[in-house]
Amino acid sequence: AANYIAKWNGSSWTALGSGLNSTVWALAVTGSNVYAGGYFTTAGGSAANYIAKWNGSSWSALGPGMGSGYGSDGTVWALAVTGSDLYAGGRFTTAGGSTASRIAKWNGSSWSALGSGMDDEVRALAMSGSDVYAGGRFTAAGGSAANYIAKWNGSSWSALGSGMGGGYVHYPYVTALAVSGSDLYAGGLIGTAGGKVSAFLARAIVYPPILAIERDGDGGYFIRFSGVPGSAYRLQRAPGVTGPWSASGPQTAPASGLVEFWDLFPPSGQAFYRTVQP
Repeated sequence: AANYIAKWNGSSWTALGSGLNSTVWALAVTGSNVYAGGYFTTAGGSAANYIAKWNGSSWSALGPGMGSGYGSDGTVWALAVTGSDLYAGGRFTTAGGSTASRIAKWNGSSWSALGSGMDDEVRALAMSGSDVYAGGRFTAAGGSAANYIAKWNGSSWSALGSGMGGGYVHYPYVTALAVSGSDLYAGGLIGTAGGKVSAFLARAIVYPPILAIERDGDGGYFIRFSGVPGSAYRLQRAPGVTGPWSASGPQTAPASGLVEFWDLFPPSGQAFYRTVQP
């Protein structure tokens, strides 16, 4: 038996202990740890309110877990992990016994709220660098308008433009998110995105490209651009658009995404610049 969760090793399925006592809606993995969120209240036969961790051999609760929500339903719909931080979104209004409106962070030992959270369910999560993207049924994040999608930058919530709308969909909400480079993809029961018709799927450019070149006063140039936080980049230079291209050493974009290269000895003629990822 594999109660609501199982592992495929490439040739066969195995159970994760005695599993959970009800539906698993979300999974996240970091190292040897597997986090499960859902509608369950026990994991491995012990109490675990809507969220639990499998360490490769046994299940454990993450503190008191989630609660409240509609009645006492603290369902977890979405999980995302980076390093030792686990983000959970769902129907709950408490995490670890304290107020956390539909989204919370577990740091390995305790739960904390992400500001004042959302006014309704979080159904999807995705991460890019230090930014957390949330989608769901909500129309406010951090107390301000955010139609079904929003970004947490580590300290505050912000809307992504005008967000999503219904169009011909009466009750819109976002159910899936994925990040690739500077693009965020959102799927769900939506009819518009940013005021444009976009049936069930949309793309947002979350790190708009910025390229600026400035003289340094000594014959060189500063070249600045926006990248994806945590990603490495090289600056390439060529005398013409077809090359040949010479490359600088790599730089990793900080949390702001802004990267600066210094071309100390540019050629006397024209030069073309571009950025590439190693």
